[in-house]
Amino acid sequence: MRFKDLTNQRFGRLIALEAFKKPYNNKYHWKCICDCGRNVEVISSNLTKGNSTSCGCYKNEKIGALNMQHGLSKTRMFKIWVGIRKRCTNPNMKSYERYGGRGIKVCKEWDSYLRFYDDMINGYSDDLTLERIDPNGNYEPSNCKWANSIEQARNKTNTRLIEFNGIKLTAKGWEEITSIRSDTIQWRIKNGWDLERALYGDKENKIENISKYLVF
Repeated sequence: MRFKDLTNQRFGRLIALEAFKKPYNNKYHWKCICDCGRNVEVISSNLTKGNSTSCGCYKNEKIGALNMQHGLSKTRMFKIWVGIRKRCTNPNMKSYERYGGRGIKVCKEWDSYLRFYDDMINGYSDDLTLERIDPNGNYEPSNCKWANSIEQARNKTNTRLIEFNGIKLTAKGWEEITSIRSDTIQWRIKNGWDLERALYGDKENKIENISKYLVF
């Protein structure tokens, strides 16, 4: 295939940076940067024919605009949908490194908010948050559920868990159970307090069966 130099040329939101060939075909590909800051690889012909004009963000914006027409755009559930898509696709988001940056994706079906709504409205409540059952898996119906703050904190990949009486929770989770502030719990443990006293202080009425407070 004849090579055409596209270096620094703009194609919609994309600017071509560097050409290369992949071992399985004889087509030229281009490393491009999108106006949103995301890097993407595009076949040369798709650039010149106008088939690829962004990293996908333009399509997402159009989908978002269409979804706003359904009148649900101001709801909490819609904002949750927008949030998961941003942290999986936008490198400029602070949380991107922990999501899209390590390969977490949103399933194709959830390009549509209405599909997300249909899949996840069952069990939704304003006091619950969307959690991935497998924290290393994608956002998709089979891997997502609505969870309370204790469940979600316990399932985070970057959270230190405190184990007491066979129950593992974050400091925030223990705060909800014992009413002792999480920062106080952390300070006590850091300063060598006995774990039981760190969690409960000098309370006489300790909760023995903690599992009954957890929703699985």
